[in-house]
Amino acid sequence: MNRTLPQDWRTQNRALRRVYAKYMTWLERLGYLVVVLVIGGFVYAFNYSVDESVSADKVKLELASKPIKFDTWVGIVQIYAQDKTEVKKGDTIFSYSVPGFNGRPRAYVAPYDGVVTLTVKPGLEGFPAGTELGRVYDTSNITLKASLAGASVSRASDKEEVRVSNIVVEPTSGVTFRQATPQGPIVTSQVFDDSLLKAATEALKGYDLKLRDDRPFSASDVTDVTVEALGGTVSTGLAADPDPSLTCKAVVLSGQDKATVQVADLPAAARDKLDSAVKDTFTKNGLAAPDHLRYVLKLKAGQPDGSAPSLPATALNRTYDIEAKLLDPPQNLLQAVRRATLAGKSVTAKVELKTGSRPLATILLKKS
Repeated sequence: MNRTLPQDWRTQNRALRRVYAKYMTWLERLGYLVVVLVIGGFVYAFNYSVDESVSADKVKLELASKPIKFDTWVGIVQIYAQDKTEVKKGDTIFSYSVPGFNGRPRAYVAPYDGVVTLTVKPGLEGFPAGTELGRVYDTSNITLKASLAGASVSRASDKEEVRVSNIVVEPTSGVTFRQATPQGPIVTSQVFDDSLLKAATEALKGYDLKLRDDRPFSASDVTDVTVEALGGTVSTGLAADPDPSLTCKAVVLSGQDKATVQVADLPAAARDKLDSAVKDTFTKNGLAAPDHLRYVLKLKAGQPDGSAPSLPATALNRTYDIEAKLLDPPQNLLQAVRRATLAGKSVTAKVELKTGSRPLATILLKKS
């Protein structure tokens, strides 16, 4: 058998022939290595699992609270705790009277240690049943309510823990203070009030602002100020905002599947009712009712009881709504939520609920 290769099969470049002759073994080994790495990558991708989750952004963190309500008419006799003040469990917040009770006024006591907010004053005519007279906040517990969404929302369960991250504190006055300390930087948006904004506005009054490649503007109201302490004494005891990298866990107290769906395939009985309603509307307006009507319904849907007949539907918006409680929140987060609550501001976070896991390869194949 003639093993001589045709002359034009080999490269005619002598330099390349010398490279091939000298390094062919290493080129073969490199090829084998690439093949092994590719096979290893496939094996790894099918054996390495990635967590799936549903999430919601900018979820408000709130102190656990109890509204002050009565299921009967009440009149406030005397208030013992002032609005936005600390109370201990068992402290009398106010005394009140109810119809048909001629004895001593009754006392409403704090259900736990916390802060009370009141919207009532003594000596008024009274308040109807169900009126919220105030609220008692538990300053040791943080709760949240979130509508979670994602590709795996159908597998969401209240048995899984919740991850809370990306915590953002809304500034109480638009002023942020930063200072470097040996323990790390301090950032707080809860120290200054509006007086600094007013002082900054006054300081810039009468100045024009020159913008690059634009016409000048006159200085107006200052809305945000960042104060950076570049040196001097370290301000200890500042109410620092929670670290942006802080991550907390929460436990689900309750969970509910919710959806907004579209239904177009209606049963005959439902179509007949809709046809009758449409014809009645046209008749009332002195118009001839059309025939062969088709309906597309958009409606909210909740958890079924399992006994009703089913209809085909298309999901327009699918969520898993939860109420959760943070587990062992750090003290600075508790203080930040407390101050924000009393100031009418908010503390928000990203909330994630694990729904399962699946091999990395299936995710990569789906995206390819």
